[in-house]
Amino acid sequence: MQVTNETKKKKTERDLEIELEEDYHLDLRKTWSLKNSDERYDILPEIHRNKNIADFIDPEIMKKLEELEREEEARDQAGFYDIDESEDDEETTAIRKLAKKIRYKRQVIIGESRSKKQARRTPSVPRPKLPIARERLETTMSELGIDMDNKEDVRRKKKHFLCFYEFIFRYF
Repeated sequence: MQVTNETKKKKTERDLEIELEEDYHLDLRKTWSLKNSDERYDILPEIHRNKNIADFIDPEIMKKLEELEREEEARDQAGFYDIDESEDDEETTAIRKLAKKIRYKRQVIIGESRSKKQARRTPSVPRPKLPIARERLETTMSELGIDMDNKEDVRRKKKHFLCFYEFIFRYF
């Protein structure tokens, strides 16, 4: 099949740009495929969940807002929002105390959670094992009430005592 010059070539955006030079304006909206083609050039062409948001804008919103503000002023002048101290009965005071306790407990839980997170963020570096002097070990064990008179058994159980010693000084 031969392509002849007689076949019309569709103009691309690039062809339009070359032809119009400085007057060219890229218009991507002309390719939008909407149900209502008039919506392509709406003032606010935002589409959310396949709906054009501009269709939901109320042109009389300022009038309605002014009306609501007038109603609010009338209520305020009538004393609608004034709180009487006589309305504080036992039930409301109990509810307020309970709410205060709940707020406090919530803050405590948040604080604990933050401290746990902080503890997880810090790297745990193991302590190096330091050599332990025999005299220091004997004095420490005797202070704790462990009899160290039988020194022959100590040599065999040296590792056991060293681990016990480290345990005591790390956690007590």
